[in-house]
Amino acid sequence: MAKFAQIDGTLVTNVILADAAHVATLKGVWVEETGSTGLARSGMAYDPDTGVFQADAPYTEADHLHDLRKTMVCSRLQGRLVLGPDTCAALDAMAEDPDTLWAMRETIKNAGDWRRLSPSMDELGYLLGYSHEAMDALFEQAMVMQV
Repeated sequence: MAKFAQIDGTLVTNVILADAAHVATLKGVWVEETGSTGLARSGMAYDPDTGVFQADAPYTEADHLHDLRKTMVCSRLQGRLVLGPDTCAALDAMAEDPDTLWAMRETIKNAGDWRRLSPSMDELGYLLGYSHEAMDALFEQAMVMQV
């Protein structure tokens, strides 16, 4: 997995986390961000001659992490397969527990996609004992799982 920026002229219009084979199927001009080019984000300028992303404001690691998490989406099935039977049993028990908030029960049972930046995912991660870093790792595994 690598970070790719979609370029329109000299403007970054979109940033995704994907593998090169997937990006090759997308329309438009996509540039892989490497360590030497900086931390790309939408709205930045891109210099095609030097391959450098340029921002007016400093771009922090926290900004970078937030942008990466925006791209972290997996299907419910991908997520469950990565979590495994024991954690899924705990999720299912939460979904059946009348003390669990209705919206959370519905999210566990019916959400088609799981989005890393969803407050529900943060809450579920917390309830299951996962750190933010562990949740990121689970999403990264789930996103590449072929089902």
